[in-house]
Amino acid sequence: MRCNLLVRVSALAILAAGFSGTAYSQISTTPECTPGQERLADGSLCAPVAGEPAVGADGATRRESAPEEITVTGSRIRLPNVEGTVPITVINNQYLSNRGLTNAADALNETPGIRGSITPAGAQGSFGQGVNFINGLGLGSNRTLTLINGRRSVSSNVTTIFNQGGAGTQVDVNVIPTLLLDRIEQISTVGATTYGSDAIASTVNFILDTRLKGVRYTALSGITEEGDAFRYNLALAGGFDFDDGRGNITLAYTRDYQKGLLYNSRGFLRDNIGSADNPSTAQSAQLGRPAGTTAANDGRVNTGIGFNDSGTDGFPGSILVRDRTLPLLTGGGLITSAFANANGTGSVAAAVQNYQFDRSGNLVPFNRGIRFVSVQQGSGGDGFRFNDYSQITSDLRRNVFNGFAGYDFSDAFKVFIEAT
Repeated sequence: MRCNLLVRVSALAILAAGFSGTAYSQISTTPECTPGQERLADGSLCAPVAGEPAVGADGATRRESAPEEITVTGSRIRLPNVEGTVPITVINNQYLSNRGLTNAADALNETPGIRGSITPAGAQGSFGQGVNFINGLGLGSNRTLTLINGRRSVSSNVTTIFNQGGAGTQVDVNVIPTLLLDRIEQISTVGATTYGSDAIASTVNFILDTRLKGVRYTALSGITEEGDAFRYNLALAGGFDFDDGRGNITLAYTRDYQKGLLYNSRGFLRDNIGSADNPSTAQSAQLGRPAGTTAANDGRVNTGIGFNDSGTDGFPGSILVRDRTLPLLTGGGLITSAFANANGTGSVAAAVQNYQFDRSGNLVPFNRGIRFVSVQQGSGGDGFRFNDYSQITSDLRRNVFNGFAGYDFSDAFKVFIEAT
């Protein structure tokens, strides 16, 4: 610290003295340095002694804090203990083991905020069946980003309008080797600020143990309580280090088999309850219904609901019917127009919607069932039933191979290869 004592005489005092010749001077004192300090070479300032803690004006010792490790990452999801307003859900491998789950998607689909809509037990498009896409907050699977070890993965969605869950870069979670899974980290909404629109709903990061040492294996099988839908899972994984641990090779194989289950396999679905427009009495007479058909026997679930004859009769315009069918569609084909001559003349009205082709190609009579207002609404008969084709669980036969190899040339230079 530098202290200066200045003694000054004002100009008015000098004039009053009449320039008597008295000399006035500036007096400066130099204080001692405090403990832990030394004076600079030019004698102007005191500075802390090298290696000694600094002492503040209040006499307290100031020590330089140790440098903190800073990790730069493109995703907050890689820090499970990060503090924020949005919680991070972490599922470890022990949870899957305790629940007897062989698929990482099954564990995620049990958590709040995740809707298991695109699964082998859910809706499946015409192409790419059997996939397992994560659907966060019900906003669509193309709005949930799937990462593997913090990195994007190749999409499993097919490039067609008949794809699964809409166009996007969805990843089939079935390819995740459960034996190598360390944990799953999932966070909602905030990933969009880093990754864009495909992370609006959620970001899911699967952390794998890609440097396995030793061998792991599991085997599981099961059936439903009614003795059907047999399934089994076989999984094997192994890895080893080489070159004193600088390199590692890890391989995994998974075999899944699932026997499909149709809707007709369960009575509550076999009833095939569906909605239909409630006709008026006049419409019912014009629909070509069998003789004697009334509101009490036309297939409606609630026989106490009569025909919809007016807006004030208290009967709804839509009802539930049993054994809901599509009268103008069959598995083998329905005669919708018939002509006696090859040139399209001589219409045979009696054959229209009265004959169909069976699965062997034979022409057989067609039972229309009981028609409702729309031509595609019926109850009973030989019309098309979705239950004959809809599945509770899809047939599944899947083999997945995973390979990981890595080598550390130094702490700053590491190479790796991942293949599925």
